[in-house]
Amino acid sequence: MFAGLEADLIPSSPGVAAKPARDKRKDPKVWLAGELIVRCENQGLTSLPPQLWLKTTLRTLVLTDNALACLPPDIQLLKELRELHLGHNQLAQLPDEICLLSQLQHLDVQHNQLTEVPAGLCRLVHLAVLNLDGNPLCPALQQLWSAPIAVASSQQQPALSGRQAAAAATSRVKDSTQAVLQHLLEQQDSATVLQVKQAKLQLLQQASTQQILKLLHVADPDSLANCASIAAGTGLSSSLVQRIQQAQAATAEMQAALAAVEAVQGSSTPTGLEAGGAAHEQLSSALRHFESLCKLGRPSGPVYAAAHAMWRNLQRQALERGWWCSSPKSPAPAAAPAAAPAEDDAEGRATDTAQHDGSVRSSSSSPLGGRRFLTVQEQTRQRLEAAGAKKYHEWAAEKQRAEQLERQRVAAQAQQQAQSKVHVVASRAAKAVDNCAKEKAWPSKVEQFAHGTFSLPPEQLKAIRRAYQRPPPLQSEGSHEGSS
Repeated sequence: MFAGLEADLIPSSPGVAAKPARDKRKDPKVWLAGELIVRCENQGLTSLPPQLWLKTTLRTLVLTDNALACLPPDIQLLKELRELHLGHNQLAQLPDEICLLSQLQHLDVQHNQLTEVPAGLCRLVHLAVLNLDGNPLCPALQQLWSAPIAVASSQQQPALSGRQAAAAATSRVKDSTQAVLQHLLEQQDSATVLQVKQAKLQLLQQASTQQILKLLHVADPDSLANCASIAAGTGLSSSLVQRIQQAQAATAEMQAALAAVEAVQGSSTPTGLEAGGAAHEQLSSALRHFESLCKLGRPSGPVYAAAHAMWRNLQRQALERGWWCSSPKSPAPAAAPAAAPAEDDAEGRATDTAQHDGSVRSSSSSPLGGRRFLTVQEQTRQRLEAAGAKKYHEWAAEKQRAEQLERQRVAAQAQQQAQSKVHVVASRAAKAVDNCAKEKAWPSKVEQFAHGTFSLPPEQLKAIRRAYQRPPPLQSEGSHEGSS
């Protein structure tokens, strides 16, 4: 499928000046998002070219302000058509093939010569707008079409602005459309009525499913309760109902965790601190549970926002002041004198400080005597060391050794490459010197060998040169007589 402004697709009628095509770069109203739009307005057309029906992916067709008296049956080939604008023409009737456009959502036939509309329009479940203004409709259709206007005129309404008036007019057209479609549906047989209702129910279920999938990311009890009622009323799938129940359970879990954190917040007793740590873990678990249910969207909602803000606040407090935890180096005996725990605690703190290179901070004013002050990073390091992981200084020493070995390997490789280059250069220089010596010694010192002559003597070479020299040119007879 291609996208573009196809204003030149339909030629103008003879004797009618063609309307220049609009430039989509200059017209901000022309915005095509992967759709094919054909616009041919005010061209005086009386018929449509056959090339138009080849564009089966057409989404919007605008043929307003022309002289069309009828539509060909080939209109049924535009299976993907969503909007059809035929206003201000001379149409006396609509073809029955227009009822085969199953994706049609907007049909504008205002200001034509229509008295009836095809009864099959009631089978178009996507049709939301059917504009019949300015047509000489039959009395039954005219009454149905004008009923919302009479109701609106009977009510006293304040003056509306331009946008509000347009919205009110659109709402009135939609109400009239539903009334006309319902009237057409009543004229059908029971099988057709059942088929249309099933199609509308399926469409409603699809729309409800999409809306519920968007609301499942919102941690709001009222919104999730509405989703549950909609799912029960429209008969949605059991998997979607189960997802709604899981979202409700996760939201209730976050609310309970929030209440637990707020109940123990500000407590400085040992029991209160332990309860605060448990509430913090419960809140983190509830947040992870709800986020795991929102894999296809971003979690939101008032409950999630409050829980996430509380969790961030607790994390900030943990980084700022650390956590209180029992010290494995300084147990507090029950029957020891008052000074013993302080000495043991000081000794344990000194040992810990020497072991962790000053990373563990102590607090002498701890309300939990015999306990020390640790950050979250220190607690993580202790858990890793207890699980058999390497300590930081061991890891740092191993990393330093690995880096030193890598540097040595790179230096040895560079030295080997330099030595190989020196050897290559030296061999080339020796070979060049040898060749030069051979070239200098060749013509003078090498004359004869035992088994034959390697080079001729100088006298023979001179005789050969004289034999192969070109003779002097002969003089002509005229020049010879003149000279004589």
